[in-house]
Amino acid sequence: MQPTQQAANAWRILFLLVLAKLFNFFDRSIAASITEAISRRWSLSDL
Repeated sequence: MQPTQQAANAWRILFLLVLAKLFNFFDRSIAASITEAISRRWSLSDL
């Protein structure tokens, strides 16, 4: 494998990892806000 091809592959992998991290962050934040709204609506508590 040539160094330029290896560098291009490294950038692609880095880009995919950043996308996965962003998806994970927004996925968790959306779920947290929905859960909070449901618990307030039905007067649920952790106890």
